[in-house]
Amino acid sequence: MIDTRELQELIENLTDKKMLERAVRNSLNNATEELKFYARANHKFENRTGVLSNSLEHRVNDNSSSIFINEDKAPHGKFIYKGTQDHFIFPKNSNALSFAIGGNRFFSKGHMVKGIKAEPFILNAYNKRKSIFRRQFASDLAEELQEAL
Repeated sequence: MIDTRELQELIENLTDKKMLERAVRNSLNNATEELKFYARANHKFENRTGVLSNSLEHRVNDNSSSIFINEDKAPHGKFIYKGTQDHFIFPKNSNALSFAIGGNRFFSKGHMVKGIKAEPFILNAYNKRKSIFRRQFASDLAEELQEAL
């Protein structure tokens, strides 16, 4: 484990700004990827196909990173992540909706359905692993900088 002073000294001794930027980006990428895998493995929604958890991606910019749901791979992800309100559903391509309850078939011209409770699993993962994320970033950055010197 590296302390803040030691990290500051490494940064001050580094004269190449591009090398520092590369070290920050690599360290941020490693820590963000680890957090993404944690979010993938630790969620509360029912994962029937794995499409939503496998649609998690991350992006690293110069000094920031983000984890997001690729909606091209999982268009339903935003509804699970943000939730929905109670709403009315109706048939789009037929005259009635059809569904089964307890082996009995029912038809409906439309009806109210309960909303989906929000499951912000990426934010939950960050909140649970915030200190680990920061320690990993600092440790990786120190290692990158020591290699650069």
